[in-house]
Amino acid sequence: MTVSSQLMIIPVVEADVTTGPTINSMLGPSLEPVFRCQFVELPDIFSYDVVWFINDDLVVDFKNITYANIQTTLLKPSHWTSIYRLNILVRCSVRARNEYFIQTGPFHKSEIYTAGLIPQKFEYNVQEGKTVTVRYNVTVPIGCFGTVISSTCHHNFFLSLPEYQDRNQCNASTSYLNFNQYYCGFAINFDSWKQPVELVVHGRTSGLYDHTDRTMFIHIESAKSMTSGIWDYASIPEVKIVVSDGEYNMTGRQCHSYNDPHIRTADGTQFDTTEQGEFVLYRSKRGPYAVHVFFGSCGTDTALASCNCGIAIKNNQSLFLVRTACDTGSTAKINIGSSSPYIERRNCDQSSMIIEEYGNFYQVTLPTGTEIEFYISDGFIPVINIKPSVLDVENTDGLCGFISSDGNTYDDLIQRDSRLITTDVQVFVNSWRASSEEELFVIEPNLPIIYPFLKQYCSCTAEASAVDNLDDFNSLQCFLSESMVPCLEIQHSHFKSFENTCEPSNTIRKKRSSGNQYVKFPVSDPDDVMDIYWTSNITDAFDLQIVPQSMWKNGWNWKKARTECEQQLKIRISPDIFTFVPMLTIKDYIESCITDIKSAGDTRFMKDTVTAIQLFSKKEAYRYNSMNDLSMLFQRVHTVLCVDNCNGKGKCISGKCLCNDGYIGISCSSHISIPPHVLSLPEDGLCDSVHRPCKKTNIHGEFYSKEVICKSEYFIINSGRKEYKASNSTSKALYRNFFMVSCDLVVPTNEVLSENATHGKGFDISLSYDGIHFGRTLILVIFDSECMSCSSRPIYCQKKRKCGK
Repeated sequence: MTVSSQLMIIPVVEADVTTGPTINSMLGPSLEPVFRCQFVELPDIFSYDVVWFINDDLVVDFKNITYANIQTTLLKPSHWTSIYRLNILVRCSVRARNEYFIQTGPFHKSEIYTAGLIPQKFEYNVQEGKTVTVRYNVTVPIGCFGTVISSTCHHNFFLSLPEYQDRNQCNASTSYLNFNQYYCGFAINFDSWKQPVELVVHGRTSGLYDHTDRTMFIHIESAKSMTSGIWDYASIPEVKIVVSDGEYNMTGRQCHSYNDPHIRTADGTQFDTTEQGEFVLYRSKRGPYAVHVFFGSCGTDTALASCNCGIAIKNNQSLFLVRTACDTGSTAKINIGSSSPYIERRNCDQSSMIIEEYGNFYQVTLPTGTEIEFYISDGFIPVINIKPSVLDVENTDGLCGFISSDGNTYDDLIQRDSRLITTDVQVFVNSWRASSEEELFVIEPNLPIIYPFLKQYCSCTAEASAVDNLDDFNSLQCFLSESMVPCLEIQHSHFKSFENTCEPSNTIRKKRSSGNQYVKFPVSDPDDVMDIYWTSNITDAFDLQIVPQSMWKNGWNWKKARTECEQQLKIRISPDIFTFVPMLTIKDYIESCITDIKSAGDTRFMKDTVTAIQLFSKKEAYRYNSMNDLSMLFQRVHTVLCVDNCNGKGKCISGKCLCNDGYIGISCSSHISIPPHVLSLPEDGLCDSVHRPCKKTNIHGEFYSKEVICKSEYFIINSGRKEYKASNSTSKALYRNFFMVSCDLVVPTNEVLSENATHGKGFDISLSYDGIHFGRTLILVIFDSECMSCSSRPIYCQKKRKCGK
C-alpha cells in the first residue's frame, strides 16, 4: 500500500500542560508546559513522523509513531530550554507512513505558533494627563511543583530599567544592556494563564512642547523560576509609548519617492523632479535624524528621468547607507564595481535605529517612531516610503515637506533656511540639495554629536513589598522631564549587514568646520570586502535651466498609456485598497504611471508603482490599526498587500507571503531546486594574502532564502592550470543580506606545493539552496602580491623576479 499525497494532514500547534516527574510526594506530580502537534487521524495509516521546529531550526523529530502513541511526540522543555528562550516561533511538521514503514507521504507543516508573552499592540499613544491600558497575550502556560498546589502557582513579570537610566551612568565595557528589575508588573496564574495581562500607563510630560524626546518604552523581564525554567530569561518585545501634548491626525500622512522619481510630501503635495545628486529627503528639527536620497540616471534610454540610487539614514554618528550601482555621471561620489548594492551600517550606539530586513525590503525605525521603508530591485531603489510619527508634526523639513498640525498642503514647499513658501518645484528641490557639510555619500561624512541620548523607559508608579499582590501594582508612569545621558560607546546590533564599528579618530579632523569631532569607520574583518571605490574632491556643477520635456516613443501616446495604466492597476491592485485605505486615490498613481511610460517608452516601472501603493496601504493599515482599537482596516486589506500576490504559491498573511513547501522568496517566486544566480566575487575573484587572511569570501548575488549552502574545492595553480588537491567540502553560508552571503574557506592541512608550481592557489565555489542543485562555479584565486601577479579570468599566476628565494 502506498501513501497517497492526496491525504491531507492539517497539523496545529497547541500549548498545554502535562504531568511531569514528582518533585515532592506530598504535592503530587509536577505540571510541565508542553506543545502538542494536533491533527486528525487518517484511515489505513499505520504511523506518523512528527518533526518540531523552533525559529525554523529543527529541534527534535519522532519517527514511526502510531496515532495511539502520539502523546509521546510532545515538545517538552527538556528539548529546547537549554538553547532557546521565549518568545519563540514554534511549528510542527507531520507525514504519514504505511504499515511497512517504507512508503511515506509528504510533510505537512503547521502554521507558526508564536509562543510567549505577546503585546497586543507594539505602539500606544497617550496624551499628557491621561492613561492607556497595555495588554499582553499569554500563549504558553507556566509550570507548577505539584498538582495539589496548582491553584496557587504563578509566575511574576517585573518592569525593568536599564542601568544608564536607573543609575544615570554608562557601562561601556559590556556589549549588552543591563536591566534592573523593580517590583511592579503582573503575575500569570496557572489556572488562568490564557487570560490577557494588563499594565496601566500614565502619560506625564514636563509641559514643554518642544521636549527632545517624547518616545518611551516598556521593558518587561521574567522572574527566574524553580520549576520548568520555560519562562526564565524570556525575551519579551518592548512596547513603544508616545506621550504627546495634543492629538494629531496622522492618517494618510506619508512621504514617498518612487520610480523616476515621483515625490509625495507627507501632507499630500505631489511633484516630479529630474535632478541628480544627493538631497535631504527628511530632516528632524528635534533630533539628529535625517534621511538623504541619491538621485541618479535611470539609464541611457530614460535620459530625461532620474531614479533613487541611494538612501542614507542617520542618527547622530550612526549611519545606515545603501547605494546601488546605477549611473550618476559627474555627480558620483561612490562607485560600485558590482551589480549588487553597497549596504553598510555604521553602528555607534545601540539605540540609534532599529533595522528590519525582509528579503530585499528594509524598514528602519528611528527613536521618534518615524519609520522608513524601502526596497532594492534591478539596480535601483524603486520606492522609499517615510511614515512620520506624531513627534514630527511641525518639526520636519526637506523634500518630504513641512508637516503641519492641520494637514494643509499650502506650506509643504518651504525653502531651506527660510520661511518662504514657493510654488516653483525646481527652486524648492534645489534648495534641499545636500551641501558639502552634510553629504553622507562620501568617504568620511560629517557626523557630529548633536543631541546624545538613549531610549528612556517607563517606570513604576509604586512598588510592591514582599507580601503584596503584584497584580495590584501594575501601574506605570512615562515621565519625560529628565534628559538622557550620553552612552554612545555601548555597541549593540542584530543586523548582519556589511557593518563597521565606530571608533574615534586619532586626530580631530577639521577640514569642514572647527569644533566638530569626526570618526573613522574601519572594517573589523579584512576579509569582509566588496567592490566599492570612493572618489573625493569632485566639484559638481548643476544647471538650473528648465529640463526639456520627454517625447512619446515606441508607439505610445497619452491615450494608450492611460488605458494601459488604468487596466493594469485595476488588475494588480485590489479595489478594497482604494475603498478602505484613507487618503489613497488611484488617480494620482495613474498620472504618475502615464509619466513613467512616456519617459521609458515601456511599462518597466509598473510593478514599482504597484509596490508603492502596497507599501503606503500596508503602513497605513498597520499604523491605523495600532492607534485605533475600533479599526478593521488591517483585517480588510492585509491579505491583498503581498508582492505579486505570492504568485499563487503561498498564502498572504499580514502583508507577507507564507510560501508553500519548496518555494522561497518574498513573493514565493523561486523553488529551492533553482540555485542562487547573478553571482560574483569581490575584487574580480582575487584575494591578496598580503592584505587579507583569505579565510572567507563575500559573494554577491540575489538570495531568496537565508538557508544557503557553500561548496568549495581547493586547487593550486601550476602552469596556468588548476590541480585539485582535495575533495569538495560543503558548509552553511552566512546570510548577510538579500544581496550578499559569506562562505568560509578551508585550506587542507596536508597541502604540499611542488617546487615547480607557481605559488598560487584557490577555490572553485558554488552555491545551493537544497544542497543538491548547485549553480555556476566561481573561481577565487589566492596569491601573495609581493611574489606574484595573478588573474582569475583567464586563470594564471606569474612569479615576480624579485620574489624571495
